[in-house]
Amino acid sequence: MLAFQLMVVDITYRVLERGSSHRLRVRFAEEDGRSSTVIFRDAALFLKAIEGAEVSDGLVDIFAEDLNILRQLSPKVHYRHQVSIPSHLAGKLGGTEPGAAQEFDLSFEKDASDPKGVIEYLLVAKEWNTPQGQLSLEVGQRFSKDEFVARLRSIQLQPFEVRDRRLSGSASKRRISEDELERLLDPVKSLDRRESVDTGIAV
Repeated sequence: MLAFQLMVVDITYRVLERGSSHRLRVRFAEEDGRSSTVIFRDAALFLKAIEGAEVSDGLVDIFAEDLNILRQLSPKVHYRHQVSIPSHLAGKLGGTEPGAAQEFDLSFEKDASDPKGVIEYLLVAKEWNTPQGQLSLEVGQRFSKDEFVARLRSIQLQPFEVRDRRLSGSASKRRISEDELERLLDPVKSLDRRESVDTGIAV
């Protein structure tokens, strides 16, 4: 492999689904807060691009292992933390220019439909400033009331500051960044190890 400057990133792999259409979205989050995203039609094409990007065999093996893990997960979301990659890699893969994390509109819906009386809160984040040519991302996760409150407080929000999807005119105090989204949903960065679930995508 040629000598390239390395940088440490956290990687998020997520399969976007819409009907029979699937896309692999990979996010490279740098230590300075910038991030890049790439979209591929499937995991095989992504791995082929990695193999052609002049990276070490060891790094190819890491990506191959992650993609194999991703295939076995439901929902298909996988996180890899603290990986050293060449600084040129995202650009070589056709990714977005490194920049501020994507922003998401946050909302919630109280679900009291459980026959046993268990009340859950569905927290939903919808991508706001989707890069041109990419699919917008919408993800969500269900929490108990205590978990719901604790997760929001982890990003300095209170429940009354988040839009209630059932109330007309309700609005969130602010949008959240993708870094904050991962603190809400990532089983490593957040308070427990529950996985996030995709609620759908929109073009």
